Amino acid sequence: MKLSQQSKDAIQSSLDNATADSRTGIPGIAFAAIDGSGNYLTTNVSGVQGASSKEPMILDTVLWIASLTKLITVIACMQMVEQGQLSLDDSKQVLDLIPELKDVKVLDEQMNLVGRKDDFTLRMLLTHMAGYSYAFFSERLRDFGVFPDHTVESYFKQPLIHQPGATFSYGVNIDFVGLLVERTSGLKLNAYVQRNIFNPLGIKDISFVPPKEMRDRLARQHYRGADGVLQEGDHLYSFALKDDDSVFHSGGGGCFGSVEEYLSKTSVALRQRPHPNLEGYCIY
Repeated sequence: MKLSQQSKDAIQSSLDNATADSRTGIPGIAFAAIDGSGNYLTTNVSGVQGASSKEPMILDTVLWIASLTKLITVIACMQMVEQGQLSLDDSKQVLDLIPELKDVKVLDEQMNLVGRKDDFTLRMLLTHMAGYSYAFFSERLRDFGVFPDHTVESYFKQPLIHQPGATFSYGVNIDFVGLLVERTSGLKLNAYVQRNIFNPLGIKDISFVPPKEMRDRLARQHYRGADGVLQEGDHLYSFALKDDDSVFHSGGGGCFGSVEEYLSKTSVALRQRPHPNLEGYCIY
C-alpha cells in the first residue's frame, strides 16, 4: 500500500491550516502513518513546539503520549500471562496482588456507594469492563470529587460507576493492570518495560520518567482560555518531569515519547508477534 503524492500534500495542507495561528489553532503537529509491516506511508510535521516557541515541530519532538501508553502496559501484562505469572480470569489473584481494592464500591445513579456483586478479573480490566471510568467522562465521578493524581493511593479512592462485567466504560482500568505488573515483577513499571520491551527493541525515546535529553525536546503543554486563545502552562504530568522515580507510573497514560519511535518500533513489534489472548484487549 502506498499513498499518492496528492494525498500526502492534502495531509500536509490540512496540518498547515490547523497550525496557521498558534494562539487560536494548534501550535504544532507531528503526524505519521505506517502499514502493517512498519513501512512509512507518510510523515508530516507542521508548526512549532509551543505557542511561544520558535522551535519547529519535528518527528522526534517528545510528546506526552497519554493513552497510547496503554498499548505498552498491555504488552507487559500479556508477557506475564504467557509466562503463567498472571491469569486473565482469576479475580482472587487480582485482589491478592492489590488488596487495597477489596473494599472498592460502586457509585450508583443516586450517588450512593453500594457493594460489588462480583469481583473483577484481569480480563475485565483489560477490556474496560471492570466498572472504572475517568472523571472527565463521568459526571458522577466529577461530583464525587475524587481525582487520581501522581500517587497510587489516590487511585484506590476512586469508586466504580457500574458493577464489574456489566458494561464497557473507558477509564483507569489499565493503571491497575500496570500495578499488577509492578507487584508481580517487583519492578517499577518503567523499569519493567525498559528491560523487557524497550531495550530488546532498541527503543530509547519512550519513558514514564523521561531523562533530561528527552525533556529538552518536550513539546509544551497548552490550555485554552474562554477567549479561545492558547496559553502555555505547567505540564499535566509535571511530576514525572523530574529525576524522581518514586512517582506513580500510570500504565494508562503516563508515558512520554516521540511519534517516530512509537510508530516504527512499539506498534510494529505487536503486529509481528501477536498473542491469541490479546486480540481486542488493548483499547487506547
